[in-house]
Amino acid sequence: MKRSDLTEKLLDIKREKGWSWKHICEKIGGYSEVLIVGAIMGQMKLTKPQAANAAELFGLSKSETAMLNEVPMRGTGTPMPPTDPLIYRFYEAATCRSMGSRRGEIFHMVVPRPRWPQSRSIVSRCSLTRRHSQRLFSSS
Repeated sequence: MKRSDLTEKLLDIKREKGWSWKHICEKIGGYSEVLIVGAIMGQMKLTKPQAANAAELFGLSKSETAMLNEVPMRGTGTPMPPTDPLIYRFYEAATCRSMGSRRGEIFHMVVPRPRWPQSRSIVSRCSLTRRHSQRLFSSS
């Protein structure tokens, strides 16, 4: 059995029993809910006690339980580029697909540039001219 097959099996059991992620996380216990959901989805690993709890909850064999405790190959289940619209936007922004040089300017429209005293300014340590630095850090 491959790890992707185990993920499908766990998701099928979750759907059949009508369990929520919160219910599964409470039963498995341990660390954050993000880690547990990531492990069920095949992108993280569980500790041995957590894997034992998951095996009891889902009715898994020993080999399947051991698979939950192995370090996974992250990113193998996600097609590139991603097909989910929300995930695709993050992918697009991170890889500059359509943003290009506009990314920094758009970011600074949302997050204001810091206003630092001239003596501590990053610009004063650079080779930029005074005129350029004033234009860069002036209020818009």
